[in-house]
Amino acid sequence: MEMIWCGTASLILREQGTVIAFDPFGKLPVHGFSKKIHHIPHEKEYREATDVFVTHGHFDHIYHIPQIYRDRRVRIYCTNAPAETLEKHGIPDMEIVKIAPGWSGDVGPFHITAYQGRHCKFDLPMVFEILRRPQAWRHFFYSLHLATMSLSYPENKEILLYEVKLYSRQTSREMPTVPPKGRPDGKGESEPKGALPEESTGIFGRRAKKATELSVGREPKVGADFRIQIMGSMNLDPNVTYPTGADVLVLPLQGRSDQDEYAVQFVERLRPKLVLLDHYDDAFPPISKDVDVSGFVRNVEERLRIPCRAMKEGEILLRES
Repeated sequence: MEMIWCGTASLILREQGTVIAFDPFGKLPVHGFSKKIHHIPHEKEYREATDVFVTHGHFDHIYHIPQIYRDRRVRIYCTNAPAETLEKHGIPDMEIVKIAPGWSGDVGPFHITAYQGRHCKFDLPMVFEILRRPQAWRHFFYSLHLATMSLSYPENKEILLYEVKLYSRQTSREMPTVPPKGRPDGKGESEPKGALPEESTGIFGRRAKKATELSVGREPKVGADFRIQIMGSMNLDPNVTYPTGADVLVLPLQGRSDQDEYAVQFVERLRPKLVLLDHYDDAFPPISKDVDVSGFVRNVEERLRIPCRAMKEGEILLRES
């Protein structure tokens, strides 16, 4: 099986000829909203999908769906709020499959279940930090436009966490041994914040390396009942009983000034075997920014002894060699 992170909260899963996408979205440059069609990163990969799953209706999760699939028939699974938005922007009703928490279904070798989630609660220090950015004031009206996009792209508290179960059998391999806090030779610093260092072995394909010196044993098996949990936002519903012990948890890390501490609770609650981070990138400046994930990675690995690392855009993960 292959998993590709395409930036923001966008993922592609491939297995046995089946391709599914989650929240396909292309990064926006400053003044990136335009009636003119512009280049969407990873559009070719998105268009391979026959089935698209939406976690919620905010613009950074669905804005580019009408453009990507403008001349291609796909099934789009989402709740009522994003369904209404997509219909307003030209997606035919016949291509939308309205779902709700508790829904489950099969797409090729994938069995997908939807659970109720919650959106990240932005804190005041984060809001003030955004307001202090020179770029936000230099592009004031565009920043204001981004900030108010939730009105035309509402989520209405309809946030989904997806669990994807793979029905196929592959083999597992040992995690590569890597010296702590540096390159394979143990010298110098690791790659820039948020990047996966270069390495050519292991179930993660290229650029797989331990983020700290903690020993985590064997990697998860990519085989029968291999489970991936995909969070739509950095929060969980306190009233929902989620399955625990997934092989991989994909966690979006952006939205709070205290996220290095705040988000640890969700890993502790779900207890996955591995945490992969997304949504930490600067996808719609000047509101977003590149997040330093090192503090969160350290907290998860040292406190919970669960391996954690940031995905790198375009990297093929969970790949057979």
